[in-house]
Amino acid sequence: MLAEDLIRYGDDARGFVVLSGDPEQVSAGVQLLKSLDVNWLSSVSTALIPVVNASPEEIASDLEPILSRLGGVSVVPLERLQTLMVISRQRESLDQAREWIARLDKGARPQLMRDVLVYEARYVNAEDLVALTEGGSASSSGFTTSAFNEPRKTSGRREVTDRPSETAALPGDTFSEPGTSLFESLSIRVDPGRNAVVARGASVELESLSELLSLLDKPKRQVLIEATIVEVSLTDGTSLGVQWDLVQDRLSATFTDTGSGDLTSLFPGVSVSYINTDIAAVINALAATSDVEIVSSPRMLVLNNETARLQVGDQVPIITQSAVSVSDPGAPVVNSTTYRDTGVILTVTPRIRAGGMVEVDISQEVSGVSETTTSSIDSPTISQRSIQSVLAVPDGSTAVLGGLMSSTRSYSRTGIPILKDTPVLGAAFRSTNQSERRTELIVLIEPTVVVSEEPSSDIPALLRAALVRARGAPAT
Repeated sequence: MLAEDLIRYGDDARGFVVLSGDPEQVSAGVQLLKSLDVNWLSSVSTALIPVVNASPEEIASDLEPILSRLGGVSVVPLERLQTLMVISRQRESLDQAREWIARLDKGARPQLMRDVLVYEARYVNAEDLVALTEGGSASSSGFTTSAFNEPRKTSGRREVTDRPSETAALPGDTFSEPGTSLFESLSIRVDPGRNAVVARGASVELESLSELLSLLDKPKRQVLIEATIVEVSLTDGTSLGVQWDLVQDRLSATFTDTGSGDLTSLFPGVSVSYINTDIAAVINALAATSDVEIVSSPRMLVLNNETARLQVGDQVPIITQSAVSVSDPGAPVVNSTTYRDTGVILTVTPRIRAGGMVEVDISQEVSGVSETTTSSIDSPTISQRSIQSVLAVPDGSTAVLGGLMSSTRSYSRTGIPILKDTPVLGAAFRSTNQSERRTELIVLIEPTVVVSEEPSSDIPALLRAALVRARGAPAT
């Protein structure tokens, strides 16, 4: 060993030692330090051997008297990894250690130490999570987590507790039989009251199940739908409908190419396309070429693959049948009445696709009430214009559905009072005017995918931006 007065200074941070003394003593000290300063792991072999049915500490204590006869073999239990680390100077000893660990692991009673995982789902229905892991429907009848001892929380949504199999059996139905799940040795159930997945089995597989559930339990994406229903008055220059080539010249974006430059027709009288700009820009461009009236401009937030319905209007009573007794002349007339929804009715189902596309299943109706002129029944007539289609729109782009044209004719008579109603000569003192108003209904749809991890974080910002665009004011 080195003499105490030979070592003058040692620095652990920088890893050096200062020696001072006779040259022979210093040289001998340097040689001794070199022999000690070696990477001892480079001269040994190591192996990480997982265990399934027993505790690593238990197997390590059982291995100690067995491997001590081999010499130079050390076993380190790693409880967190449910693994044993075996260190040996001879590689052959590692193979012997593996054999003994396999024997001892099989020899342990697998039902003696069973763990229970309780995973409380935040975003997804627990039954859906179990169906994904089992490849079938989940069982949930008759089970409550109160049947277990109070579990100790380990982290957030997960609770793991040791459960010896000798304790009282669970009430009600038993766990679903193993073998149908991605995790063969686990029994999985659902606690509907807590929206939790409850699994029982080896802790190693429970950790894997918990990681899988965390990956699957993600918030559903949402889509902000901005819809604007615009009624455009048609003039002599637009008697065949809105001239989209003139509108396009006032936009920085372009319509989809269909070969002819026109909008793609879905069915006679209705056209559809999308442009890479917002709704306000399209309305401003339309207003520059025609008279534009915004009928409705709803905005709604809907989950992916779910349906949202918005209605602004009245329920109008409609007489469907009238009956009167033929035997009693004084009997009253009995009417059968039903109610019809009128106004602006919008039904939207968005489906988010890969590549930034949003598939939108849309049904739009604008209806009004007028007096019946074709029937003697005292019931109103419903004038209706509707569009129903399925579109694929890029995220943040505007889909345009147009071509629903209508014509309204009105007659008015003016003239000199009294004289204009005189028989024969009255025609000389009056004039009859006929006017016709032709309009085209255009529906603008702009879907925006809400991509935030927390579903409600960026929704207010999107709504504020939509209101700013609607007012035509610059965003702040």
